[in-house]
Amino acid sequence: MKSWADIVHKQCLSPGSVISSLMSDHIHSSLLYAVILPAHHLSNLQEVGNVAAFLCSPLASAVTGHVMYVDNGLNVMGLAVDSKTLERVE
Repeated sequence: MKSWADIVHKQCLSPGSVISSLMSDHIHSSLLYAVILPAHHLSNLQEVGNVAAFLCSPLASAVTGHVMYVDNGLNVMGLAVDSKTLERVE
């Protein structure tokens, strides 16, 4: 008998800042921002797409209910968008 876990795989892809043509006006601040990242560079669209392709492929068949951060280490530093570090203090 199959369970829902055998049929439904839910993943969440959480990209950080991504270098793209839309960032051309802000490239200098983006490069400064990249210096604080553990990977020392901003992701590009291809890198985020590669992770999305992995999550949609049979290679990720054992992955379910996971948030995959593609943020060059911001989550590890406690600075991801959903991080408790960034919660508003009142």
